[in-house]
Amino acid sequence: SNTEKCPVGHYCPLGTYLPEECPAGTWSILMTRDNAQQCQNCTAGHFCPAGTADPYACAPGSFSNQPNNMMPAQCDPCTAGRACPLQALLAPSQ
Repeated sequence: SNTEKCPVGHYCPLGTYLPEECPAGTWSILMTRDNAQQCQNCTAGHFCPAGTADPYACAPGSFSNQPNNMMPAQCDPCTAGRACPLQALLAPSQ
C-alpha cells in the first residue's frame, strides 16, 4: 500500500504517491492515512497549521476552549485579572 510511508501530518490518497497535508485545524501522527477525513481534529488549547504532525500548544499567557484552531492568533489572550501561566490551557485560572 502506498500509505505505509505517508509522512506524518499528511495523507496519501489511494492510487497516488503524492502526500497531501492534513488540512489546517487537523493533525496526524500516523503514516497510514489515505484521506483528509482521517486526520484528527486539533484539540482545544492547541493550534494546528496545515501539515501538523503533533498539535502546537497555545503559549503561556493565552488559552483556547475551541477545537480546530489553525494558527496561534486563535489562542485567546488571558482574561484581565486572571492567570494563564501554563501552555495549552482551556481557560484562565481564578
